[in-house]
Amino acid sequence: MKPTEAINKVIVEEAWLKLCYKWCNRDKQPHFANDLYQEFCLIMLEYKEEKVQNMLDNAHDMNDPLDLVRLTCYRTLNNMWNSSTSRFYKKYRKHFVIDPTHYEIVHVDPPINLDAFLVKYQEVKSKCPKRLELMTRLYAELGSYREIERELGINHQTAFRYVREFRDIFNSSDN
Repeated sequence: MKPTEAINKVIVEEAWLKLCYKWCNRDKQPHFANDLYQEFCLIMLEYKEEKVQNMLDNAHDMNDPLDLVRLTCYRTLNNMWNSSTSRFYKKYRKHFVIDPTHYEIVHVDPPINLDAFLVKYQEVKSKCPKRLELMTRLYAELGSYREIERELGINHQTAFRYVREFRDIFNSSDN
């Protein structure tokens, strides 16, 4: 059997589409099932013929010579769905935002009293060393410790320790 025939024979099996629907429904994203299957077919059709021929040649211990190809298909499909570095993830799932109206809200934090929060922040700010407050403000503005590192030229772990120390003081204060 030729490698292209083997791939064509395996990917048209209905089990792959069912598996796509199963995984997508499990993760509450059923609209991705057809896209996942189509991307899977494209990847398998692009597979190198030498690799497929090698699989067919090495499948002498198996009942069906296509079992090794099926195993490769399963691994490929599994990696496409579960990996955050796959082509499928980058093309479809990365920019997908879950609609919160489809899910039951289990826990909702009570709304914070902004005035009390600001008063507490000012009190803690006046008690803390200036560097702690500066790092916390920079972290809020820049969004990451690495950005603070680039901006100030200090180690990102130092910035993390300062922000953590400020947060600990803030959380332990009486108000």
